[in-house]
Amino acid sequence: PNSFTRDILLATQLFNNDTIFIFIVHLPSRIGGTESEYKRNYVAKVLSYNVDSLLKINPLRKILIMGDFNDEPCNISLTDILKAGCKNIKSNNTYKLLNTMCLKNYKIGTIKYKGNWYIFDQIIISKELFNSSINSKKYTETIIYSPEFLLIPDSKYGGVKPFSTYEGKKYIGGFSDHLPVLIKFCN
Repeated sequence: PNSFTRDILLATQLFNNDTIFIFIVHLPSRIGGTESEYKRNYVAKVLSYNVDSLLKINPLRKILIMGDFNDEPCNISLTDILKAGCKNIKSNNTYKLLNTMCLKNYKIGTIKYKGNWYIFDQIIISKELFNSSINSKKYTETIIYSPEFLLIPDSKYGGVKPFSTYEGKKYIGGFSDHLPVLIKFCN
């Protein structure tokens, strides 16, 4: 009860007489390691409740969830609690949502920590948004946007890393310690 977290933002977008429900999230950080997992699981339960409420009213709702989950696509908060699966949901009733970040193998993640890449920033969509079109535009792919100007050499662990605004408390003038993700809908 004395622990607070960020709010979940819900926005609706009307697109040619079709409404898309968009959730923007930033789940609690991993500070403290596995001890902080319960916080992300709690927020995932709240998010799942809201998604379920929308789908109960109309199972054909088009829902898009995006943000920094501070968990990877295979973590409990996403697979077991939110029911966001990593398989084609056309034929799978276990999951109500599709985590688009696990539909292909990425060479890098969205955040690098101690030399390892992780995919914490994700885009998750409902079955209806995946299966149908938004006025003739169909889901095609999700990408991790990683142009050169968003990356710098990783002198400690090798390779590259996101060009952060800060390194510790020192301002270095970059953009973010996370890389953005983009979803594509095409004709």
